[in-house]
Amino acid sequence: MKDPIFEHNKGLEKYFKTSDGQGFFTFNAAANWAKSLGDKKVTEVIRDLTPSSEGEQSEAAYEKEALIARYEELTGKTAPKNISEKTLIKRIEEMEETENDTADETAD
Repeated sequence: MKDPIFEHNKGLEKYFKTSDGQGFFTFNAAANWAKSLGDKKVTEVIRDLTPSSEGEQSEAAYEKEALIARYEELTGKTAPKNISEKTLIKRIEEMEETENDTADETAD
C-alpha cells in the first residue's frame, strides 16, 4: 500500500509520525505534538526507494535513528553507541524542557 503523504509530496524523503497517526515534516513539530498525547512516540518514516522489501530496516530501527539524530542536534555530541531508546527519550525530553524554559525566560 502506498503512503498517501509520500504520494502527495513527491520530493519528500522522510517525515515524522506521532502515535495518533499525524504526519509532520520535522522531528520538532512531531515531538511538540506528541507532548499532548498519552503515547509520546515519534516514528521517522523514510520513503522506500527500493523495488523490493529486501534489506529494509524495521520501523523501530528508524525510530531510534531519529532519536539519535535529535539527541545529537540538541547536544552537539555523538550519542553513546549502547544508549537505550528509553534513555534517549528521557534525555531529549529533559533538554527540550530546558530549552523551552530558557526561551520562556528570554520572552519575559
